[in-house]
Amino acid sequence: MKRCPRCNREFVDEIDFCFDDGTPLLSNASTQETVVLPTSPAMPDYAPAAAHQTTAQKPPYAILGIIFVLTIAAVGFGVAYFVSSQEKEIASPNKASNTTSPQDEDKKKLDEEKSRLDADNTRLAEERKRLDAERQKVEKQKQASGSLPPSTTAWTVDPPTNIRATPNGAIRCVISTPSMITIINTPSIPSKTGAWYRTTACGGSDVVHSNQVSFR
Repeated sequence: MKRCPRCNREFVDEIDFCFDDGTPLLSNASTQETVVLPTSPAMPDYAPAAAHQTTAQKPPYAILGIIFVLTIAAVGFGVAYFVSSQEKEIASPNKASNTTSPQDEDKKKLDEEKSRLDADNTRLAEERKRLDAERQKVEKQKQASGSLPPSTTAWTVDPPTNIRATPNGAIRCVISTPSMITIINTPSIPSKTGAWYRTTACGGSDVVHSNQVSFR
């Protein structure tokens, strides 16, 4: 410690002049007794220079205050940076979920194309089923119908020859003499005793049994 020889005020070792009167300080180790100089109304010649040097130095508590303020500012900046980083991390998943990458776009296009192909395959399969059903229907009709008549004309045999509206149905007319009649070129109607051919002998689309006509 250092002491002012004029006012006996103590200062730390880093201070060289008294803050009150500008007197050069003395170390406590260099003197055993304090000499109190008489107070003079006039300052010595060296006082202004000492005061000028004293004011040029910064006291320790001012430095501590600056350090404290800088520390508070650094802590505040660190807290603000941490909060900002957390907000960015929270916002990042939402941003990533709203952003579609090129790979996702390609996958979406492939899925749409696959769905379209599946729909086309389903439609083709249904069309194939429909055609198969139509084909089976035609085959059944062919099996239910007989063959075509050998000719478009035939002679009645063993009169009287009955011309009926339907197989074994009502008689439309009777041909009593051997005559040539017109046979319609359509599949015959099979029966257990032969076949029925369509004819216009009575003026309409009627049928005659194969036992009553002869193709010659």
